[in-house]
Amino acid sequence: MAKFTLSLLPLLLLLASTTAVEILNPSSRCSREIDRQRLSSCRQYLKEGSRFDWTRQDESRARGWREAFPRCCDELERINQQCRCEAVKQVVREHQSAGIQGQQMREMMQTAQSLPSLCRISPQYCDNIRESTTPF
Repeated sequence: MAKFTLSLLPLLLLLASTTAVEILNPSSRCSREIDRQRLSSCRQYLKEGSRFDWTRQDESRARGWREAFPRCCDELERINQQCRCEAVKQVVREHQSAGIQGQQMREMMQTAQSLPSLCRISPQYCDNIRESTTPF
């Protein structure tokens, strides 16, 4: 029994240290969760929605945007509630780094802030989105 307990000791220490790091630094836990989800549908939904020209009839783009929404909600729902706004903020930052700006970025940020509410999940509003980007 003592040998069995000693062989489990390294595993228990590893689990304890990982848990301690996550408690002390929740952003590392969120980063891992966000990386696992990839959020490709949320990227598509926010990008297509912010650049869609509602005055033109672009049915294929509209269809892609509509199809991305429920998949995006599924992606967000699989992320811990405390990490969802950070995940949405990361998607907005990626689009900003890719050069989206001006009116398109303002529309994207507005949609991103209310995305959890649109998906009917908590939190209802991500107020960290505005602070994460530079003013336009």
